Amino acid sequence: MAKGNTSVIQKTALMIRHDISSNEPINSDTGISSTDYYAEEIADGLDGLEQSEFYDYYRGRIGTSFNHFADDFIESNYTNAKTAADAKRSLALFTALLWSM
Repeated sequence: MAKGNTSVIQKTALMIRHDISSNEPINSDTGISSTDYYAEEIADGLDGLEQSEFYDYYRGRIGTSFNHFADDFIESNYTNAKTAADAKRSLALFTALLWSM
């Protein structure tokens, strides 16, 4: 995962998981939030193995890849284009180093 291999299922699950608001309302009858309902809807459209992979990422049983949020991090922390490019290059080199191990 640290090597940056991400599938569409993984990206979707992580996006939903990390967009959950800490004050998101929960249905008092079911104990399920609107984000969980949305995740269920997506999972219903997947086959068994894909659904299992989706839930592993969504529930946090499998972690977030190292560079999943790299672009967002660089965009929000570096205003100078050259510094941002240097940071992106450094992360790419680090990821490449992980691949060689």
